[in-house]
Amino acid sequence: MFEESLPQRKFGYIYPRHEVDSLPYELYRVLPDKVMVVICPVSLKAFTLGDVERALAPLDQYLKALVERHVDLIVHGGVPLDLLQGIKKHDELLARIEKTTGLPATSTIQTIITATKHMDIKKVVFVNKWRPDMNQSMQMFFERGGVQVVGVNCAGLTLSEIEKMKINDNTNLLYQLAREAFVKFPEADGLYIGGGSMVSFPIVDPLEKEFGKPVIINVGALSWTLCHQMNFWTPVPGKGRLLASP
Repeated sequence: MFEESLPQRKFGYIYPRHEVDSLPYELYRVLPDKVMVVICPVSLKAFTLGDVERALAPLDQYLKALVERHVDLIVHGGVPLDLLQGIKKHDELLARIEKTTGLPATSTIQTIITATKHMDIKKVVFVNKWRPDMNQSMQMFFERGGVQVVGVNCAGLTLSEIEKMKINDNTNLLYQLAREAFVKFPEADGLYIGGGSMVSFPIVDPLEKEFGKPVIINVGALSWTLCHQMNFWTPVPGKGRLLASP
């Protein structure tokens, strides 16, 4: 009798950090009504392959918990985990999730590449706070998806340094890095801002208006791509070109 007020779609999100703040804050401002996210934190402590493997060791437990919450699909979340694992382990992990749960699986980085291609970005520039080797790994993911990477503008911080930043400082830093990137790499026809530990939507529209090119962020790519996979998308005005698109 209460169906009209209850969620009609749910997706599970394996979240890299131990505390969850900006992700749900932003997701619920752009997800269609009646879409719920079920977040399962894994407590990544350092940007190393060894710590990724430690954090994901109880994967079957995480998957069991998400299946019990009756999600429609599962996201291997957090771009740094994908970058530290590399393409081969990333693909193997998604296959394992699908085999174990019987549900569709994707990753944050896959949703980003899908969104980038939807916006017809053929030459992208990266903006983030990650190390050069992580950006090199990310370049391999994008190039496999048919998107050329023409430049990187990064701060090169550790996970501990990122977690200690105030949200306002985090957002302001990436806004400045993004403006610099558009100036440094004018051949880019779009920009990807990496990092989920910030409130990111406020900088998308100003950047797109100033430079006339699309800007992709994690939460936007997640919302647009996952809702399309679940056949439940509603365009959102005022949050950038991607979310305004059908």
